[in-house]
Amino acid sequence: MKFKSLLIAFIAVLAVSCGPTDPKEIIVKTWVLEGMDASAVIAKMPKENQPQFKKMLDDVNAKMKGKVTYEFSKDGKAKSYEPDNEDKWVTKEGTYKLSEDNKTITITQEGSPIEFKIDTLTNDKLSFSAREMKLKFIPKK
Repeated sequence: MKFKSLLIAFIAVLAVSCGPTDPKEIIVKTWVLEGMDASAVIAKMPKENQPQFKKMLDDVNAKMKGKVTYEFSKDGKAKSYEPDNEDKWVTKEGTYKLSEDNKTITITQEGSPIEFKIDTLTNDKLSFSAREMKLKFIPKK
């Protein structure tokens, strides 16, 4: 009898610790950039330009990793912290919307909507793509 009670308690703890399973709940948190993958973009470039472009992207990735954040709230608001066109770090506010099938997210900031394809959305990983550039995020601790 004790074993059965312990097993039920273990299953209950495990179920609670896994976190939400609905994508509309999973996305609600602050995500921090873990990295960018532009290998598809680089592969389409002339071979002689690829090493230089890869180095430039590696430098940008190192500068932005752990600093760029996206925060999504339950009410559909989105906030990001990222460099602007003049390389100044700014907070941008706007909205977001997940598609009905949870395969895309549209983020609208400063009146400009951008649609991203969601590659991965779990409790501990978010990755989305636009224009063959994949951005990978983890929850902010």
